[in-house]
Order: sequence, then structure tokens, then C-alpha cells
Amino acid sequence: MSVPGCLEAMAAVQKTAQELPPRLQQCHERAVQALKAGNARVAAELLAALIAEEPGCAEARRALCEARLAASGGPPKGLRRCLAKARLAWPLQRTGPALLQAGRTDEALRLADKLLCVDPSSRDVLLFLARCSAAVGASAAAAETLEVAVLLFPGDAVCWRALAEQCAKARRPVRAAEAHRRLADLCPGDVQVREALRRAAAAAVPARESSPGVVAPVPGAQAAAAPATQESLEAQTARAEARLSQDSSPRACRDLAQLYLRAERFADAVALLQQVMARPGLDDSALADDLAGAYRAQAEAALATWSQCARSSPDRAAEAERERAAIVRERDRRVLELRRQQAARHPHDNRRHYELAERLVAQGEWAEALEHFEAARSHPNLKARALAGMGRCCAGTGQHEQAVPLFQQALDAGVGGPLRDRLAVMYDMALSCDRVGRSAEANALIKDIFAQDRTFRDVADRIQRLAAAAPAGPARQ
Repeated sequence: MSVPGCLEAMAAVQKTAQELPPRLQQCHERAVQALKAGNARVAAELLAALIAEEPGCAEARRALCEARLAASGGPPKGLRRCLAKARLAWPLQRTGPALLQAGRTDEALRLADKLLCVDPSSRDVLLFLARCSAAVGASAAAAETLEVAVLLFPGDAVCWRALAEQCAKARRPVRAAEAHRRLADLCPGDVQVREALRRAAAAAVPARESSPGVVAPVPGAQAAAAPATQESLEAQTARAEARLSQDSSPRACRDLAQLYLRAERFADAVALLQQVMARPGLDDSALADDLAGAYRAQAEAALATWSQCARSSPDRAAEAERERAAIVRERDRRVLELRRQQAARHPHDNRRHYELAERLVAQGEWAEALEHFEAARSHPNLKARALAGMGRCCAGTGQHEQAVPLFQQALDAGVGGPLRDRLAVMYDMALSCDRVGRSAEANALIKDIFAQDRTFRDVADRIQRLAAAAPAGPARQ
């Protein structure tokens, strides 16, 4: 088979788990159940067999990455890590790129699957696997692989950039915009990143020429779009609605929901996505991202309306501010409830529990967040961060005695990501030690942080206060 023919064949088999043949659907379900039951090796074997037949199944790709991670017991350490790096060096630097350059993408993809067995926690392996998946046209599988990469390396700009690009190719503009926002946070001074974020945000929710007033209408605030553009969008939406009567797959529903969002028919988009997510046995990760994006788009429209109202009618500024605050609260409530529903629907999915816990921490819901961090700590690659989260929850409720050992366990487990993530755990531990009267330990931690990064938070001021409080030496005679 020629290279173009091979590419077409691989791209043609991109399917969701629900679109697989019944036999492979059963294989996928058995693998998911095995992973939930802690039988990661069995799950990995089943998923590897499935992917051999359907290499473009995105859900299976992601599940295989997570199964390999769980089966390995976490990132290799010591001599095992050195050996893994040595085995990966030549294939990642020479063999793999050469196969891709020669157009032998199917061989490159098989090589990436083999490398995943060597070290499933390797950032470079995950990036290479995503690159190979994208090369054969499986952009959705590439995006799911990169979701695992950013989960393992939350402070890595390369992983977030790759995820943003692949989500755009996989027609997931909302997630692409979120990835660009995270990338902009990691690279605050990069002008190109800021421009990419602007374009991604515009693609997720097309810019409005005026405030629409769809959600919270204000008299006189709504304006019609240009006739030609509106007609084209109406025609696309009508065709998608007609097509939905023959094809009600999740992908078709998501496409129609995106058209509803572009037409600012937010209620229709929300209702459609909620209806699809209610289907039993559905992997709803992408749908949940779309629904969260629809909630945000709906809120942005309402916020813009009330901002315009305050500008045009200054006497209504106080009313507009109250309405804007209410809209933000409702948006956050709906997104948080969506994540709660997902965690309840997938009780054995550690990743969902961890992501929900982080959202709950941002809302100050310490007790509930603690429960979800506890559920996530069983995952070897989330253990350290979950323990740190548990420590912060205890500290947030004033239980500093319980927080200190949790922070210590997080440090012992090896908090991953940038140095500042580890320093943040040390800093929180220092505060808790100080609260329970363990001043010597708190001061030692602050000095350790200062030695590694003098600019971290307020450690420089704390060091100065420690120096000022230190007893003076013996006076000279």
C-alpha cells in the first residue's frame, strides 16, 4: 500500500468506543472494568489488542496510557530510570523521527506503542506517541495522549502547546482555548503565546460585533449579524439538524452544538449536550468539556450585555454589577456541578476526582475536596499532588496537626512538575508547622526555600524577620 493510501486507511478508522464493532466494544468495556478493579496489566493487554485492530480509537489510546502507568507503579526511579532513558534515547532521537520523515507512519506508531511499555511516564514518549497518532490523521487520539502528558507534567509548556494544537485539529475548540490559557500562564511574557490565545478564544466562541442579550436581555442591546454571514450559519445549522435525524452519534451532536454556540443559541447548545451526556455507557470527557464551554459562553454573553448596559445607562451601573456577580456565581456553580456529576458517574476515575478536588479548593470547599483528593491518591502518578491537596484541605479547615504529615508524605512521594510546585508544598508545610508551634521546623523549611529560590512568595521578608529576631552575638571586649 502506498503512503497516501495508508494514511487514508488509518484516518478512516477513527472511532469513538461506542462506534467500535460489538466485539471490540466488549473488549473495551472489559478493559475499563479491569482498570477500575486495579488489574492494570490485564487492562493494558486488552487495550493493546484492541488498538492493534483500531489504532484510531481515542478513548482506547488514553485508557492504554493510563493502564500502562498504573501497571508500572509510577515513574521509574534510580537505576531503573537510568536504564529506561538509555533504552529510549536512540529510538526517540533517531529511529522514530527517521520513520516519520520517510512517511512510514504506521511503523512509527507501532514503535511508539513499544516505547510506551518501556516507560509510560516519559514525557518524550507521550509526545512522540501523540506525534505519530497525528501523523496518521488520528488527531483525537493524539489529543487524548497529550491529556495524559499534561496531567503528569502540569508545568510543562511544551506539553500544553502540543495539546492546544491537537485539540484544535480534533475540533475541540473549547479545550484548545483552555490549553492556550494554561500555556499563557506558564509563558506570561511570550507575545506569540498571547496572540495564539486570542485566536483560540475567538475560535471557541466567535467574537460578537455587539452584545447579544440572549441570556440576560436588556432592551435595545441586541443587534443582528451581517445578513450574508447569518444566512450561511443558518444554512449550516439547518443541515446539521436534518443530518441529526439520521446520525445521532455524539460527534454529530457536538458538531451541531458548536453551530448553536456560533449562532448564540446557548440554551439549545446546552440542552443538546446535556441530552447526549445522559446516554448510558458513554465516555463523556469531550462532551463535558463542550458543555462547560457552553456554560461559559452563555455567561460571557450575559456579562457583555450588562457591561454594555452600564456603559449606556450609568444610572443602572449598580444593578449591572449585581447581575454580573450573579452570572459569575451561576456559571461557576454549573461548571462545578457538572464536574461533580462526572466524578459520581465515574467513581473509579482518579483523574476526574483530582480535577474536581482542585476546583473545590478554588471555591474553598475544603471538606468535599479532601474526599476527592483521597479518592485520587491511589493513582501512582497523582499520589504526591493528591497528598499535597489533602494537606491544604486540612490546613484550610485549621487542622494543621493533620496537615503537616500529609505535606511531608507529598514531599517524600516526589511532587512532580516545576521546582515551584515542590517549593509551594514546602511553604505550606512551613506555615502549618508554625501554626502548631514547631517553629524550628518552619524556619528550616523557609531557609531551604530561600536557598533554592530567593524570589518565592514572601520568603525573603521572612528570612529578614528571622535574622532580626536572632539573638545578638557576644559583645566584643
